[in-house]
Amino acid sequence: MLLRTSDSCTSITPRECARLMGFPDTFRIPVSDTQAYKQFGNSVAVPVFSEVARIMRPHITREAAPNDEVAVREYA
Repeated sequence: MLLRTSDSCTSITPRECARLMGFPDTFRIPVSDTQAYKQFGNSVAVPVFSEVARIMRPHITREAAPNDEVAVREYA
């Protein structure tokens, strides 16, 4: 919910939820608003998953030795 200057609250839209989770505006939401809120609430933010996948890739593809350290990027 967002607080407005008139002290009333309004819910964010499913599209705004998708944006907050990192989905592009071209992402199609084929379900009802209620289902979309549930799905986005249970999703992992796309940028977070991309970073986890980047870190795990060398370990999954065995490009790295078992004890190799992987540099983790820091975001502001």
